[in-house]
Formats: sequence, C-alpha cells, structure tokens
Amino acid sequence: MTDFSTLKSVTFEYDTLVLPPPHAHRYTLKVQKDATGNATARLTLEYYGRGEISKEEIMEEGYTPDDDYEWKGALPAVWVKAMEDKLRKANWVKNPKATGGPALSIRVSTATQAEVRYPDQIRPWEIFIQEVIQAIFEIGGKEAPLHISIVLDHKSPKSHNIDIEFSFAQRTVTIHPSGEKSRTIPWDKGQKLMKYIYAIDYLPEQALEKLPKSHGSYISPGDGFWYDLSPEKEPNKGNTERIKRLLELLGEL
Repeated sequence: MTDFSTLKSVTFEYDTLVLPPPHAHRYTLKVQKDATGNATARLTLEYYGRGEISKEEIMEEGYTPDDDYEWKGALPAVWVKAMEDKLRKANWVKNPKATGGPALSIRVSTATQAEVRYPDQIRPWEIFIQEVIQAIFEIGGKEAPLHISIVLDHKSPKSHNIDIEFSFAQRTVTIHPSGEKSRTIPWDKGQKLMKYIYAIDYLPEQALEKLPKSHGSYISPGDGFWYDLSPEKEPNKGNTERIKRLLELLGEL
C-alpha cells in the first residue's frame, strides 16, 4: 500500500475525448509538495477543435474565444490534505476500460515510488479536480468566489433571505442569513447543497433580471439572473422534486 503521508507530487492528465467543440478540452494539473508540507500547483488547460466552429457558436455556449489558461502558484494546505485523503481511499484499476467517455491518469510520486494509476471511477475524480481548478481560478484572479442568493417566501411576513458564498480557494462555505449571524458549514454539506442547486434546469426564457415584486421563493444561482423556485408552477414541473429537496436543505441551514 502506498504511503501517501510521504507524497511528493501528483500529476493529473485529463482529456474529454468525445466531447465536441467548444466543450472539448484537456488539462494537466501537477501538485508538488515540499518538505514543510507546503504545495505549489501548475495548471495547463487547453480547449481544442475550435477551428471547426465560429466565434459566435463558441460564445453561444457560454465560452469566450480564448478560454485556455496557465497558472503556477501556491495551493492552500487544505487542498493538499483533501487530495491525500482522496488518494488514500481511492480504488484503482491496472488498465482503464474504453468507456467512450473521458480519460484520466494520475501519476503519484512518494518518497519511495512513482507510478501512474487509473481510478476505477472517473466521475468522482472529475468533480474533485474541477473543484481544485476552481480554487486555482480564484487564487489566480480569473474568477471570484461563487455567490448564490435565495429569497424564501418573498413578500410575506415569513420572508427570509439567504446569501451563500462558496470559496473554493479556502474550501469554505459561508451562510449569510438575513437578520442572523453569518456561519460556516462543512464543505461536504456545502457540496450537497450545491449539487441540488445545480440539479435544477434553469430555463433561459424563465430568467428574471431583477427580484420580482410578487410573492414566492426565488434563487439567483450565480449567473446574475433570478429564477422562480415554486415547485407547483408549470415551468418547474420537471424540477419539482429537486426544488422540494433543495428547499428542505435550505430549511436545515
């Protein structure tokens, strides 16, 4: 069994393979740890195949003409610990199966050995590494922490506002309820909350530029628009159960 307590570096090589442009991309993320426990990361992110489509098509999908990104700098210790824990708990396969999906290899170097490994399930690693990349975007100034605003029972005596800040750089989730003291919740609880927030299909035609004056519950999920969270309304019929679960989680905060 590998002794991850003596971890020196981890290199993630990832390629979407089957995705068409402008979504198709590959990245290399290398994290190096020194003797004091501090770590530096180097990220190279490249979108490819875009010569096949127009600039307008790229922008229509929510991208920019140049989304490639390179960065090198210090990575917070909280991410190093999380990475070591995830490596320690991971299951590996000798040869990755051709699934028609993305490809991921993880090169692990410790004080005693270096080898390339393949996780038995790629999806959990995709999510984890994307969170690390989002942390790098914050540290590098490419993006700000994620802010989500929610108004429950708007225009009623029970109206309640909740602002949530996800700082990927620090791996913290801060809840700012109206009329109450701000508090933090565990990252895994914040991940669960985020999962339900983004499980909802936010329809562009239902987007509102401002918080409506009418009664209801609404969410601004980080795109600058507001969306109705009424599970019984016709536009939300496909989201009913997901909205109900999200409202339950919000009630537990």
